[in-house]
Amino acid sequence: MNDQAIFYANSIGLALRAISKDPFRNGINLLPDEIKIKEREVYFKNYRNKFIAVVIMLVAIISAVIFYYVIF
Repeated sequence: MNDQAIFYANSIGLALRAISKDPFRNGINLLPDEIKIKEREVYFKNYRNKFIAVVIMLVAIISAVIFYYVIF
C-alpha cells in the first residue's frame, strides 16, 4: 500500500500541472489554504524590508548621479 502512494502523488501532481495555465510560475502546493496564507505572509514580510532597502539605495544612487551632473 505504501509503495503505491508515490504513484498517486505523482498522478495528482501531473494532473494539477496540466490544468495550470503557467505551471512553471504557479507551482503546485497541496497544503491547506490556511497554511498557504501564513507562508505567503511570512515570505512577503521577510522580503518587504529587503525591497525597501533596495528602493532606498536606488533613490540614493540616482540622487547622487543627478547631484554630480548638476554640480559639474
